Amino acid sequence: MEIRPAKEYKKPLYALGVVTAIMASSLTGCADFLSGRRKPDVVNYGSETTIVISKETIKNPEYNIKPFRIQNKSLYREPGMTVYQRELYTFAESKLETITYSNNKFIVGIYQGYEFTIIGVDKFLDWMNYMEYDDSYSDQGGLCLRYHETASQSKLIDFYKDQSEKFIVVTECDDYEVIHDFFHYGKKLLKDSGSKKSEETSESQ
Repeated sequence: MEIRPAKEYKKPLYALGVVTAIMASSLTGCADFLSGRRKPDVVNYGSETTIVISKETIKNPEYNIKPFRIQNKSLYREPGMTVYQRELYTFAESKLETITYSNNKFIVGIYQGYEFTIIGVDKFLDWMNYMEYDDSYSDQGGLCLRYHETASQSKLIDFYKDQSEKFIVVTECDDYEVIHDFFHYGKKLLKDSGSKKSEETSESQ
């Protein structure tokens, strides 16, 4: 698999912890994010009121992404299935334009300028707990991750399931068209679009 560094995209906050995991993996040869990543600093929340920061604007809200919303925590808390490494790679390769990091538990890459992290459903709970995220219901109609930025402020991060319910995808992408295209078509859509553009250019000449 070709892994190329991506350029000109904004790395979301949830992905910052992955950097340490990458460094640890390169030094030790171990691709285990549970042993490689430094845990976030411990924060005492006390009894202060928490301010939740959600997405201010959603792009292309007319696109239906409800089939990919996770409604039930049992999907990943009691998965009842094993996702093999080859399955994870095959799915990621069919969706992502560029893979920036991968190990046997999760894969990070870029799709239409946004970063996506893909995790097997049977490993998602370990990933979530180690990152010290909470899962809760959002006003967008499904579950989301809650990341505590400060003692009194937290941020919501969306995560989704694919149609087979084998993979969970975490992203801060705020464009519903991109999310819709990611799950329905993946990078195939971009290849087809490129072919059509080439044909149109040839015909015009």
